[in-house]
Amino acid sequence: MHPEGYLLSEVRRLQRTYPAEKLAMVITDYVEKRYYPRVQCAPDLKEIIDNENDIMSDYQIWDKIVTVVGTHCQMTWKEMSARSRKKELVMARKLIIYFACFRTKLCLRYIGYKFGFNHATVIHSRQRIIAEMAQDEDLRETIEFLNSQI
Repeated sequence: MHPEGYLLSEVRRLQRTYPAEKLAMVITDYVEKRYYPRVQCAPDLKEIIDNENDIMSDYQIWDKIVTVVGTHCQMTWKEMSARSRKKELVMARKLIIYFACFRTKLCLRYIGYKFGFNHATVIHSRQRIIAEMAQDEDLRETIEFLNSQI
């Protein structure tokens, strides 16, 4: 048998991997086939899914971040992800990267992939916006407002 808390850690790992609409099916299938007989895990699994049902996956949070920042900057994802150096587009991308780094557990490579960047560009963008926040009170207030919307 696995140690106490193992099932919960496996369920949380699966939550980060799969979208919410497939999550219950994937968790049940995964746990039943690999770790526990159905009789032993069914009550625990139902309780975990019921308790964790309102938690958003990292991919759902990513979509929410893109939507909130896009609405605030009045841009579409296509515009924000375009290879352009316009100040407004660069700021929108930096905001998305900042929130994605601190609000999700997505790896830097994945975040960069969404924009066509590598992980080093994501790190640089994150550091730049943190430095800009230290200097600019308006930017800090904007980030606090957007953070409350996400």
